[in-house]
Amino acid sequence: MAPLQGPRDDPAVTGGGATAPAAPSGLTATAASRTQARLTWTDNVDDETGDRIERCQGTGCTTFTEIATVGAGTTTLLDGGLTRNTAYTYRVRAFNTTGTSAYSNTATTRTTR
Repeated sequence: MAPLQGPRDDPAVTGGGATAPAAPSGLTATAASRTQARLTWTDNVDDETGDRIERCQGTGCTTFTEIATVGAGTTTLLDGGLTRNTAYTYRVRAFNTTGTSAYSNTATTRTTR
């Protein structure tokens, strides 16, 4: 008798064959002021609970921290309290009760002087 097989070892798949939401895409970041950045992205799913937005300081940085969670269908965020003339890099991922998507592309902007 062959052994039973469990769920695939894939971070976007959970037990029972259910899949996590598709990743957001088309993330852009633009300076909105000396202390704010405006983010926009494309929501690629209808069944997400929301999106988690992460940020790190610098260009090419890799140490991201979650800065916000937004509700389903939201595709913009104004990130405030930033340091002037500083580069910030962002990424977004969708989530629902099944799991969490892969990350979106990253987008970098520099606040104004």
